[in-house]
Amino acid sequence: MNWEFLKPYDIMELESESSIEEFEKEIGYTFPGDFKDFVRHCNGASFEKECFDVDIEEIGTTDFRPYSFNRTDSISIWRLSGFDETDEDLKEIAKKYINIADTSFGDLICYNVTDNHLYFIDHETLEIVKLADSFTEFSHMLYEDEY
Repeated sequence: MNWEFLKPYDIMELESESSIEEFEKEIGYTFPGDFKDFVRHCNGASFEKECFDVDIEEIGTTDFRPYSFNRTDSISIWRLSGFDETDEDLKEIAKKYINIADTSFGDLICYNVTDNHLYFIDHETLEIVKLADSFTEFSHMLYEDEY
């Protein structure tokens, strides 16, 4: 997959190829190959094409902010992928979803560990909406903000 079509900038070079595998081992889940390929090429990057639509009336259009797999980066998956498991609803969500990115509004983009599809989780209502069957499919949903 050529990730250049997303026009990444501010890429945080992956500190180590093993960063992805170490994180997978820690969480007990193996990411799909297209997502790992994306991380290897665009780790924690910002994109010109960062907008996507969600089928939730109150949200509509939002943005995609992927986490870096470097432990020391401020937007690291190592720090930001977890859920507040003191909340019973979030504890149940945490059993099935791995958070890989967020939006500027605090909503989450996650992998479902049972079907490997990408989902959007509204951080206020905890409504869950399927986004795509694969990361590649999701990446093709992204478009440049018109403003």
